[in-house]
Amino acid sequence: MVKLIQHNQNHCGAAFNLMWQTAREREVDLFIVADPVKNQRHNNNIVYSEDQLAAIVTCGNLPIQKIVNKASRGMLAVEVGGILIVSAYAPPSWTVQEFEELLDNIVLTVSGSSKFVVAGDFNAWSSSWANTLGARGESQRLRGDTLLAAFAGLEMVLMNNGQDTFVTPERKSAIDLTFVSQSLMETTGWEVLPDYMNSDHIGILITIGKEQTPSPRDNAKKGWKTTLYHKELFAAALDRILHEMRVDTPDDLVKALDKACDATMSRLKKTCRWRGVYWWTSVIADLRRKSKAASRVAQRAYDTPEFPDKRREYKLARNALKREIKRTKKATWYRLVNMSDIILFGEVYVILKRMVGGNRVPKELDPEKLNTIIDELFPSHPVTDWPTHQPTTSQENPESVTDEEIRNIGRSLKSRKVPGPDGIPNAALATAMIEEPTIFKKVYQRCLDTGVFPDNWKKQRLVLSIPKPGKRPGESGSSRPICLIDGVAKGLERVILHRLNNHIERVQGLSENQYGFRKGRATTDAIEKVLSIASASRARNRGANRFCAVVTLDVKNAFNSASWTAIARSLQRINIPKYLYDIIGNYFRNRVLLYETNEGNRERVVTAGVPQGSVLGPTLWNLMYNEVLGLTLYDGASLIGFADDIVLVAVGSRIDDLENTIETSINIIRQWMESVELQLNISKTEYILVSSHRSRQESQIIVEGHTIRSSRHLKYLGIMIDDRLEYTQHIKYVAERAVTNTNALVRMMPNRSGPRSSRRRIIANTIIAGIRYASSIWAESLKFECRKQWLRRCHRPLVNRVISAFRSTSHDAACVIAGMMPLHILIDEDYRVRQRSITTGVSSKLARIAERPYSVEAWQREWSTTTSGSWTRRLIPNIQPWITRRHGNIEFHMSQFLSGHGFFRSHLHRMGYVPSPVCPACGDENQTAEHTIFICGMYLLTRLRLEQDLQADFDVENAINIMCSDEVTWNRVAEYVHEVMENQYNLQCSYRGNSDRELQNQEAASQETSPERAGISMNEDN
Repeated sequence: MVKLIQHNQNHCGAAFNLMWQTAREREVDLFIVADPVKNQRHNNNIVYSEDQLAAIVTCGNLPIQKIVNKASRGMLAVEVGGILIVSAYAPPSWTVQEFEELLDNIVLTVSGSSKFVVAGDFNAWSSSWANTLGARGESQRLRGDTLLAAFAGLEMVLMNNGQDTFVTPERKSAIDLTFVSQSLMETTGWEVLPDYMNSDHIGILITIGKEQTPSPRDNAKKGWKTTLYHKELFAAALDRILHEMRVDTPDDLVKALDKACDATMSRLKKTCRWRGVYWWTSVIADLRRKSKAASRVAQRAYDTPEFPDKRREYKLARNALKREIKRTKKATWYRLVNMSDIILFGEVYVILKRMVGGNRVPKELDPEKLNTIIDELFPSHPVTDWPTHQPTTSQENPESVTDEEIRNIGRSLKSRKVPGPDGIPNAALATAMIEEPTIFKKVYQRCLDTGVFPDNWKKQRLVLSIPKPGKRPGESGSSRPICLIDGVAKGLERVILHRLNNHIERVQGLSENQYGFRKGRATTDAIEKVLSIASASRARNRGANRFCAVVTLDVKNAFNSASWTAIARSLQRINIPKYLYDIIGNYFRNRVLLYETNEGNRERVVTAGVPQGSVLGPTLWNLMYNEVLGLTLYDGASLIGFADDIVLVAVGSRIDDLENTIETSINIIRQWMESVELQLNISKTEYILVSSHRSRQESQIIVEGHTIRSSRHLKYLGIMIDDRLEYTQHIKYVAERAVTNTNALVRMMPNRSGPRSSRRRIIANTIIAGIRYASSIWAESLKFECRKQWLRRCHRPLVNRVISAFRSTSHDAACVIAGMMPLHILIDEDYRVRQRSITTGVSSKLARIAERPYSVEAWQREWSTTTSGSWTRRLIPNIQPWITRRHGNIEFHMSQFLSGHGFFRSHLHRMGYVPSPVCPACGDENQTAEHTIFICGMYLLTRLRLEQDLQADFDVENAINIMCSDEVTWNRVAEYVHEVMENQYNLQCSYRGNSDRELQNQEAASQETSPERAGISMNEDN
């Protein structure tokens, strides 16, 4: 059954909020919305038409499979569950021509479809669906006749039964219409909902199909609740079970683990997709009931003397509901944000992430759609026998599996990884391997001896739940496929991989130009290799090879399409021992892909590719793909690979010769790809032409009839490379992405509440890490001041959020207060660390420890000479003691004291918020940060108590030394600053509520009060 609600929200925020609760209560899959609220944050669940007059919201288990039409005005058409659903809205202000254009677009969209639903607010009237004519009279009658004439040629049925869908105290009408195709008419239900949804339009519930009662087996889910996992209890249960049963086979091993899990954890059950909104309360529910009752009373009182009073009562009830929703959402949000300070990456973080980025798109469960997607993702190859192999190596018997090897495998397991089809949690599996390695050693050794990889361990469960940004739903490339494999199977794969890697290293079986899936190699190594060749050509002013082409080649669905025969040839090439060759051959035999549909679980036999998510697959891919990196190409051409990403780098003295080299080399690569059942995606091929010419050089190549022109820049392994090797485009790219990510996190880091600065720094560093990716490569391009400024612009708001500072705080001061090094200095350090690691061979960690003092020294030089942040520089002249302290968080009030930007009248006057910068208590001095914290008589007694507790003078010169000495003194100073700044905030709020004359009178009165009395009174107020 598919459940939909059709509703016109009148672009009302309260109606949008109530929609989610209604979806939960009615267990609805989709909302068909006319006139929606625009630009909502739930971007993963809402699809808008381009003019945002119509929308469709997913809130159940059914995803949007395909966007059919979103460009036409006033309509949106999508495919869900094999049904074409059209949401339409025709505003009353539209002309006849605009209305007819909408109808024509709807007819064109649904023509040829046997199952469709057309729902929307057409602002049209006809006796076919309504008894009373609306307020607009003839215009609505004309629209109704036009609509009936336009839809007359379609096999569709009107579902409206005469009930009013638009109700106000003054009038009623039926302008929200629902049409369905004749094939759906018998199984479609239509009813007007009694639920109050804060709109003049009433929600309409549409049900298509018949509801099936799930069996108990359908509700059961393979797996256990890991929140109940206890290491000692599981180890004890497993030990008891092993004394009761004998473990000799893989099935026995899995049974023992299952029994231990059952004894210590409860089974998982399938959870409902429909979730209540986080802010829903009984008060809001009661106000919604009162609003509904008041609406009905006002409708019944129409044409009576009590109508004005009843309508007024209804408006009061409706407004009270709106205010309560707004208030509760805000209060609940701040409560969640404050809880994130205690549990940063727990359930609260999941809720916050869902609120900021939207809910996850529901899984695709339609069998026909899934078959189409899986056919593209997992192509079938002809089934062939695993080739025979007679190695010349003397090693015939498998290397013995040891207890310590099993324990090491257990220690390497990550407990938070999702389990495979058997559902055994990694935490339980790790405990079993560490505490009882003998049973695993026995089973794994038998597998090596017999050359058999158990069939039950060859199952991989497909998950298509991670949507790719910017991709249309319903296509094979719109989601990232993940294959989940059993943990015990991965353990055996690790045993095989350890022996395979040892053999590869002995025979040097992999090309030096392969950088993916290899220990000690990273993406930066592959990028540097490409750039070293391009830089050499860029440095040549004359002579040979002054042109260099960098061509990125894309392989369609590479890992799932690899030929097993080609993998066998690559294993034979390195003369692998026979026992390894045989078990790898058995590893590929009888592989099964499991996937879930709404008609039950399905299986698909896999005949090609390396299992994604496996441990052994990446190395087998490297061995097979190694041949392409060793192809004989034209002189000056070479290939560099990282996993399935390959780059063709070609150098030449003339552009036409270089073009010929590229075309010929790509044809050679394409022929090899076809021999191993792979295919180049020529449409995604890009290249840049690097040269030493002052003017830009252009070229073009022709491959398989496609003309590919050189571009100014391309993206390779996450870095933008331009034809001048200046990285200007890359710096702009990372800066823009950082700004986007920062804006998404702004609500999670409010100034006056939320997590403390240490937790904020963790969140901020995730964004900074994205900026610093491969920074050692492009660090030298920051010698220009304008590029440093791009980084400052994206770094400044992020640092300000870490310390909860006013946005007027300068970047230099904010970095010092937060103890976060400016990005250009940090990136320069990355470059030096990389160079030191290469030249001396030390690890990056040790190299960074050696380079950090030079970075701090450069930071200190900039801080001492900067013209901004003078007050902060006066407080913190030396950076080293401040950034090396191990205590103290910077919160909203402390950041005002340290930056001088806050509720000080001198700052507020400079910003234009108050008429005078003079301190109201002292009368003759400007109220700066120095005056307020260290001098002002208003806080004299509080300051004296602080100095008595500290047993030291608290002034500008020694304030930071006192705070950095230990945590106790920091906390005492923080309490004082918090008290002062909170009082300043309350005073400024009261000042802004007065007129200028009243403000002057209040200031004059405060000046007549003694400083001591003023200090006492303000403390009493606090």
